[in-house]
Amino acid sequence: MQLNNRLLSIVSYLAVLVGVVLGASGIVRGGSLFIAAGNSAFSAQIGTPGSAEDVITVGALDKNTAIAVYSSQGPTEEGRVKPNIAFVGSSVMAPDFNTGDGYTSKSGTSMATPGAAGLAALMYQANPDL
Repeated sequence: MQLNNRLLSIVSYLAVLVGVVLGASGIVRGGSLFIAAGNSAFSAQIGTPGSAEDVITVGALDKNTAIAVYSSQGPTEEGRVKPNIAFVGSSVMAPDFNTGDGYTSKSGTSMATPGAAGLAALMYQANPDL
């Protein structure tokens, strides 16, 4: 299980890099902005910038693919349905701060957002007509 989490983290990170490079080089026009929903665990608690109309707001899933208990839920104060999508954000393996080679398990919508953006970049690469 830990190896799969590391592989998912690495693949997501690389996919986000590909998306950033494509966007910076002008290959992707009118890109999408993925924003973490937040970790307030309450309904109607998605604030700015995740409440913005033109962003893709990402919630977090737990390992059973259910909405994580901490993931903020909509609607926004303006009544918009958010988050738009959800991605695995619980117990994601990430580089450990200042160790140089260690990993640690992290949870949150900030851990889900890179995976969702990376998957979108891979989907767009496979089918630019999306």
